[in-house]
Amino acid sequence: MGKTLAAPVSAPFDVGWWVLELGIDSAAHGASWLASSAMHGGSRWEKPARWGLRAAHMALLVAVAGALVVGLAGFERSWDPTYVALAAAVLVGAVITVPWRAGGLPSSLLIVPLLAAYWRFGVTAMPLVLIASVAANALRGSSWGAVALITTHDLIAFVLAHMAAGAVQHPEVGTAMFALTFAVLRVGLWSAAKHADLSATKDRHVDPPDLSLSLVVGPLGAVAVVAGVILGDGGLLLALAGLLPILCVVAEWWRLRIARAEAEAERDRLGRARELQEQLTHLITHEVRNPLTTVLGYSQLARTSLEAGSDRAEEVGKHLDRIYRAGKSIERLTENLLQLSKVENAGEVSANEKVDLVALARDVAAEMEPLAERKRQNLVLDLPDQAPLAWASPILLREALNNLVSNAVKYTPEGGSVRVWARSGPEPGTATLGVTDNGYGLSEIDQTRLFTKFFRSEDARVVRERGAGLGLALTQAIVQRMGGNILVESKLNEGATFRVQLTSAGEGNQ
Repeated sequence: MGKTLAAPVSAPFDVGWWVLELGIDSAAHGASWLASSAMHGGSRWEKPARWGLRAAHMALLVAVAGALVVGLAGFERSWDPTYVALAAAVLVGAVITVPWRAGGLPSSLLIVPLLAAYWRFGVTAMPLVLIASVAANALRGSSWGAVALITTHDLIAFVLAHMAAGAVQHPEVGTAMFALTFAVLRVGLWSAAKHADLSATKDRHVDPPDLSLSLVVGPLGAVAVVAGVILGDGGLLLALAGLLPILCVVAEWWRLRIARAEAEAERDRLGRARELQEQLTHLITHEVRNPLTTVLGYSQLARTSLEAGSDRAEEVGKHLDRIYRAGKSIERLTENLLQLSKVENAGEVSANEKVDLVALARDVAAEMEPLAERKRQNLVLDLPDQAPLAWASPILLREALNNLVSNAVKYTPEGGSVRVWARSGPEPGTATLGVTDNGYGLSEIDQTRLFTKFFRSEDARVVRERGAGLGLALTQAIVQRMGGNILVESKLNEGATFRVQLTSAGEGNQ
């Protein structure tokens, strides 16, 4: 395009469209037959149908590429030394790869030298794309299916981008249109292949296009174009000869940067895993070992009492009571762990329905009343006359409120008060269920980790109370899985307020 604008499409294009229609018709019929067989034939046809659909997709791509190439006019071979030099530059650009994002597959910098090659030779640069796609992906160890897929994508993108550029009369503007269209089409074709679940898209050695990377580095090709406009072919090649080594250095620097970010992320993940392991070890040490010690100790005492004679039956009964309470402690811990695992699994959450928050609060308060009376606490219900309704799972919401009230009673000293309340709002379309106490309260540091699994405050008053640090983590998981949110407001030594905000389902009758 630098010396001559790409030639327009002419008569052979009709032949290309005939081939294209034939390919589309054959692929569509094959895909339709295989899909119908899969639906009516059951699992016996599942694998053949999937294979057939993939084959139909690939056949369609080949048909499109073949039709477009056959339909091109103005295509001819070139033995210009500049063409050979640009061929080497395009190959180098295809080989240089860089992952644009951490954890992403590396994408090539093909667009930079290709932009310059297209500006200089127009449609005649098409074989350069073919050679670069095959050679670069083969050098990376891609499967031949992946090489065929990428090459076909690049050919289709090149031809369609060439058609888009042909609509622009100014060579430099047409080159920019070509580069943008080529980058967008490559990404679109790759997304379609992934959607079709082609096995080639899962090849870790393949070069998946990245639009963001192309848009960032693509303008660098304009530097070579400007040099070509001013200085001719010598300036074009010199500019590319300077750009490609710089791109190699930048790509290597970027790879190191991505690798460092991934290493830091992995270090953080391992740190969290180590912390979780320590917390789990602490949990097993304190919350499981102690009850087990009780079970073993009082089992031995009960056996001794039985061997001593029937006159010690009352003593045996006390030992069995202690064994039972220790067993229940382990059972509660196990149930919490299982419940948390179920709630975190999407398939384990029951469907939401309208829940009367007033009725639920009364039921939970009635269950917790004996616990509060034992500590001479005042358990108060603060409920409106018009009952707010919320979309929630009744069983799970009861579990969440039970945890909140139980915690409030546990971490409020004797003679304190716990208030259970429900409201509509405060935000439109929401209903709120809350628990307020005047207990120990929470420090700002504790509030940042409050809903973490196995977290226990270092406050000496809290440490005295038995707990596994799972209740609030479970509560948050429950509320979030019901589409709600849980908030906490607290000051140390001034109590705490927990709010569960859910989607409102209107108001019911009291």
